This record gives sequence, structure tokens and C-alpha cells, in this order.
Amino acid sequence: ELERGFARLPVDQRTVLVLHHYVGYSFPEIAETLGIPVGTAKSRVHRAASAMRAALTADARTTTEGRTSA
Repeated sequence: ELERGFARLPVDQRTVLVLHHYVGYSFPEIAETLGIPVGTAKSRVHRAASAMRAALTADARTTTEGRTSA
């Protein structure tokens, strides 16, 4: 599920999620690494997390709808 959700994200959102959640970079470190303002790093992480949450919710809904009751 996580891989499918992650694959749906644009590259810039995947990048900041990896740097923030997997590498453990702070927002200033992400900004410096990518050459973007700190505010942009924060908003990209926020948007990426929201998009990931929406993708996982959609997958869960699809999985639940695909089940049949006995």
C-alpha cells in the first residue's frame, strides 16, 4: 500500500518525504539540500503527507469495496 501511494506522488513530493521521514532531515536541511526556501520545504512536506494520506485512504476504500459479504 505504501509503495503504491508513494509511486502516485510527484517527484518533488517523494523527495521531501524521503529526506524528512526516512533520512531525518530538518526543514532547513531539506531546503539547503534542494536549494529551495525553508517555507517551500515545509509546504512540500505538508502537501506530500496529505497526498500520501489521500492515496492510502483511496486504496483502503477500494480494497474494502472490493470485498463481498458472506
